[in-house]
Order: sequence, then C-alpha cells, then structure tokens
Amino acid sequence: MYQLCALIEKEKDHHRFLKLIEELNNLLERQEQRLEEKPKSE
Repeated sequence: MYQLCALIEKEKDHHRFLKLIEELNNLLERQEQRLEEKPKSE
C-alpha cells in the first residue's frame, strides 16, 4: 500500500493517477471488509 501511495504522489498523467487512486480505494475497501469480519472480543 505504501508503494502505491508513493506512485500516486509522483504520478503526472491524469488517467494513470485516477487508475492508481481506484486501486488504492479497492485495497482500502478490502481491508475494511476484513476488519468488519473479525469477531469482536467481549
């Protein structure tokens, strides 16, 4: 994820930038889903 953020930061091509942002959003969504699936400790 850190590499992806570094690529986004340096990207100059608008179309490629949007693709990288979309990829980052997908990663974040999957991470959020994994966190929601973990059983809560009580």
